[in-house]
Amino acid sequence: MMSWVIQLIVLVVAAYGGYALGEGVNNHQLIWAVFGIAALASAWGLLRNSRWSQYVIYMIAAMLTISWAVGVWRLTAEGWVRDHPTDAVLALVPGAVSVLVSVALILAIFKHFHPAKSLR
Repeated sequence: MMSWVIQLIVLVVAAYGGYALGEGVNNHQLIWAVFGIAALASAWGLLRNSRWSQYVIYMIAAMLTISWAVGVWRLTAEGWVRDHPTDAVLALVPGAVSVLVSVALILAIFKHFHPAKSLR
């Protein structure tokens, strides 16, 4: 039986996959479509408890985090964060939340596929 946490992760990853695939098709962006397909495939793999799915989810979470960090770095280098601090905080909060969700997903998926060993 799959825990409710893993079921929630499957739902979140599948929702992201559908969103990314839709954005990729609507905006003719291949990278969004690729990430959408990868997320949908990893959600299906996680639903089937396939070990390969954890690595795809790790990769997606890492790429989301890296892309957010690069965006923050570019905005900082351009001076937007310094010139508009209130707007910057409001604009960066959704990305920071997605980074926290990515870290939580990685930890939960790791715990699911690598259960604690018994001390006996």
